[in-house]
Amino acid sequence: MDDFTRLYNEIYVMPESAARVEAIKDAIRIADQSNENAYSHKFRKMLIDDASYSGNYSDVRDGLTAISWIISDLDKNKKPVTLSIVDKYQWIVRWIPLCPEIPKENILRLLDDLKKRITDMGYGLRGYYEALLSYGIEVDEPEIADMAYKESNKGKKDYFVDCDACIACRKIKYQRYKGNLKEALKLAEIYKKTSCN
Repeated sequence: MDDFTRLYNEIYVMPESAARVEAIKDAIRIADQSNENAYSHKFRKMLIDDASYSGNYSDVRDGLTAISWIISDLDKNKKPVTLSIVDKYQWIVRWIPLCPEIPKENILRLLDDLKKRITDMGYGLRGYYEALLSYGIEVDEPEIADMAYKESNKGKKDYFVDCDACIACRKIKYQRYKGNLKEALKLAEIYKKTSCN
């Protein structure tokens, strides 16, 4: 077993924590300095996964830096941006509006890029509109939120569309945003036994 495989395995079994995030960032620096491109990608993917679920603003920023590096590196080397990478991309983009220091125009550019990549892969845009809805609600743009909510409920479910529990959560969040608390409670009752998968 080589040193990078051992390092990857050691970090992989660490519990989710600030220490794990710092260990991943250290591993990225070591891989980059050693020109270990494959591990530069692997460690960044690990960082993105942690950032997608932590809800910590600094982790989200780290996740955005990591996914941007991966996509830029793949584009530069004319390698395909895989389905799993675009999926990680969409989750980071959904969290970005929670970072107030990132300008709205930058977030919108990311959303446009996400839309293009999803479309180029032959998938529908429900997943994109789910991400746009998150943006509309978090930055308080009701027209965008209304349009995105409507569009996110159209068409077939595909790889980029949320699971039933997350769709229910999104519907409830939207109704709360619109001030429709009775409707939000009604939806919560309907979906209370739905679990995330």
